[in-house]
Amino acid sequence: MRAIGLVVLCAVLAGGCGGGAEPKLDRLSDGRAQGAGFVFELPEHWQALETTEELEREVSDAVTEEIPGLDAQAGFLFAGFWVQPDEKDLRPSVNVNVEPVTADTSLDALATSSLALVEAKIEERPAQQPARLGGAPAVRYSYEDEDEEGRAVQTRGIVVKRGDFAYTLTLQMTGSGAAEPVDELTGQIGSTWRWREPDAQERKDLSDLSDFEGEGYRVTLPPGWRGTGKEALGDSGPAGIDALWRGFVGSGSSTNVNVARLDYPTGDLAVALREVAREERRTDAATPAFELDSLDIVSAPAVDGEPAGALELTSTANGNRLRQLEVVVLRESQLYRITLSSLRERYPPERRAFLEALATWRWE
Repeated sequence: MRAIGLVVLCAVLAGGCGGGAEPKLDRLSDGRAQGAGFVFELPEHWQALETTEELEREVSDAVTEEIPGLDAQAGFLFAGFWVQPDEKDLRPSVNVNVEPVTADTSLDALATSSLALVEAKIEERPAQQPARLGGAPAVRYSYEDEDEEGRAVQTRGIVVKRGDFAYTLTLQMTGSGAAEPVDELTGQIGSTWRWREPDAQERKDLSDLSDFEGEGYRVTLPPGWRGTGKEALGDSGPAGIDALWRGFVGSGSSTNVNVARLDYPTGDLAVALREVAREERRTDAATPAFELDSLDIVSAPAVDGEPAGALELTSTANGNRLRQLEVVVLRESQLYRITLSSLRERYPPERRAFLEALATWRWE
């Protein structure tokens, strides 16, 4: 939820947070705002929040849960947040988030996926149009929403790919007269945005996005994959899922891995595999939009020393022809189901990347 939670954050920065101290802001040097690999210009009197730690300290937990990048398990890098504190009426803000993205994910598919949550909230598709940012092709979007006080909130955003990362620039202003100034600011930032070489800390921050920590394990994700943990998933995650790893993003289907963890006291892997297979068949029988075409129990490499087995499945879900590899492993009375799902035509390379990631799995 890139933009939605920041509506709340704008109000917090403008009006305080339940009597807490005002967040510490840092005046921009020469009006230049910068983050992990980028720089752009802002008008006079804009200020930057000093650190994400400062934001977490000053803003309520309810708000930080809505902001991707503040939760280490969200899979985003919160690359910067800027405000103009003198503008109490418009409450202007700008933020940039960075997330991993695979090289073969198209910009249009990425933008469509990114705006799905916004579309669900405002119950209509945000207006989109081609754009450029820092010389690179981009997608610009806009929509109007309301804050908790019933005031109109104008949101403008630009999504752009650069290497193994996608950058989302989001601008917001509040009030009936916000549309024109937010469009003007969007144009100014777009015309002054420049790419730059990340410094050492920024390179580390970007690299750390591939080092995913789940419940009881760590794993290095394939290049361009994004991992989202249980807390960051919140109510939007499927029941029983500890984590989701997202790879290729397509127009109708994405490559993903879900990790489920549940109590399992028996410790018999062969029995567990048969039970998981029966559950998959029950799901097939009970779900009209899902059709299980084939299911085989196959061998699987050990997961950090723990014996594992697997199911290999082909299925059709909502018209998408899928192939899946579900690795099953037992550890300390816990059953882990680690399931790769991809389009059938993409399965061989996706399976290879998935198994390479599993080879980095370390229990903690």
